[in-house]
Amino acid sequence: MTTDLPPLAAALRELRTGAGITGVNAAKAAGISQAKLSNIERGKTPPTPEDAERLAEVYGVPAKVRTQLVEQSRQAKAQAWSAKVVLQRGGWLLQDRIGRQEDSASSIRYFCPSGVIGLMQTPAYVRAMWSDEVPAEQVDKFVESRMRRQLILGSDKREIAAVHTEGALRWNLGGPKVMVEQLDRLLVELDRPHLRLGIIPWTSQVNSPALHQFTIYDDAAALVSTVPGTSLVTDAENVQQVTREWDHLERYVVWGENARPHLQRIRAEYAAL
Repeated sequence: MTTDLPPLAAALRELRTGAGITGVNAAKAAGISQAKLSNIERGKTPPTPEDAERLAEVYGVPAKVRTQLVEQSRQAKAQAWSAKVVLQRGGWLLQDRIGRQEDSASSIRYFCPSGVIGLMQTPAYVRAMWSDEVPAEQVDKFVESRMRRQLILGSDKREIAAVHTEGALRWNLGGPKVMVEQLDRLLVELDRPHLRLGIIPWTSQVNSPALHQFTIYDDAAALVSTVPGTSLVTDAENVQQVTREWDHLERYVVWGENARPHLQRIRAEYAAL
C-alpha cells in the first residue's frame, strides 16, 4: 500500500485498480464526480460512509472488507487534532494538512473572531502568535508552512471569502509595529480579484456571540478551531450547521472597498501608539 497516502485513500485506490476499473467508470457507477473520486484517492477529501459503501460495492469487495472501509470513513468524518499534540510536533504538520484541504476546494469561507486569518498573516504576526507555543527549533518551519499555504491566494481556481471581527484586528499581537504591518497586508488583499475580504465593525449591533473560528470548504467540510484543538467535520448535518452560522454572521459584514476605511482607521490607531 502506498505509504504517502492515508490508509483509507490508499485502500480505495488499490481496490479500484485491483478490480481493473478506471476512475471515470468507478465514479460514474458510484454516483459521484470523477474529481471527487480523484480527491478521495489522493487523500484530499475524506469519503463519506455512503461513498465508501458504494465504491466497495462497485469494486466487488467482500462484506467484511466493505464493513471495515465504512467504519474507517465514519472515523474520518470528524478528525480532531489536539492543540497540545499539534504544537508539540511543531504545528507545521497540521498546516500542511489544512493546506491540502484548501488546495482541493473551489470555494472557501473563513470566519475569524480572535485574530488574523492564517492565509493573510505576515511572517512577523505568525512568529508573535506561536513563538511561545511552538518548540523553538520548529518556529521557522511553522512559519514556512503557513506562508506556503498562502500561495493559493494568487490562484484563480477558487473563490475565497474571509471575515474578521474588528475585535480580532484589535488584539494587539506582537505590538503596534507588527499590527501596522499586518493591517497594511490586509489593505493590499482587498485588491485581489478572487477574494472577498470583510470586517464586522465593533459598531455593528449583533444578536449572537462569535464563538469559534471556522472555515467552510465547498459546503462539504468545515474546520472548527477551539481551545482544546481543531476538528475537521465532513458529515452533512454538522457542515450545514456551520454554514447556517456563516449565513447568520454575514448579515453584519462590511465587504471590500466598504471595509477599507475601517481597516485604515484601525491601522492609524496602531500607528499612533
